[in-house]
Amino acid sequence: MVMRRLGRAGPEISALGFGTWALAGRYRFGWGAVDDDESVATIRRAVEAGVSWVDTAPTYGDGHSEEVVGRALEPFRFDQMRPGCYDPHARVQDMDLGGIWAAVNFPSMVSGFCGRVFFNAQDPELGAACIRAWNDWFHEEWYTPHPTRFIPLGIAMLSDPEAAVAHKTTAHYLTWRDTVAPLMAEPRVGVVYAEVSADARGW
Repeated sequence: MVMRRLGRAGPEISALGFGTWALAGRYRFGWGAVDDDESVATIRRAVEAGVSWVDTAPTYGDGHSEEVVGRALEPFRFDQMRPGCYDPHARVQDMDLGGIWAAVNFPSMVSGFCGRVFFNAQDPELGAACIRAWNDWFHEEWYTPHPTRFIPLGIAMLSDPEAAVAHKTTAHYLTWRDTVAPLMAEPRVGVVYAEVSADARGW
């Protein structure tokens, strides 16, 4: 792939780009029916072939093109991510590079924000076991090696407050700063939390 420098001091990018207006589908300003899965696969193949810039805009299908591009370019293998995304020691090195002393850490993608994937599981026992396993891993493998750099937020079984309290009050979670919870009503759970304090009075 031929590469060219962007401007005088910018990064090198591929001479060939990938336009995505045609991927907008049936939405307004789109070009007609398109299979989104095929579009995602096509973008990924272009990137694998060396294309390093993708054109999109809010007007392409009223934003649908941007959604498709987001799906295609989102890392889906560990070798596509910075090690700091999954290695706590590499994360600290990235923080040092960015001049960041401490950072709040909480789960989102795999578990869903606030652990929704787990506490909405069809099998409540499995969901609770996943939450315990995730919190144990997060506390022992991620937070403990760098306790002054990470501000850990645990997740709770919000669909079962009694189980959430029982797990939250175990000894080693007393060092946790807080628990991440929805900032708005969670219809499947029927509760509203603006903040859940680590202080026992919040439970």
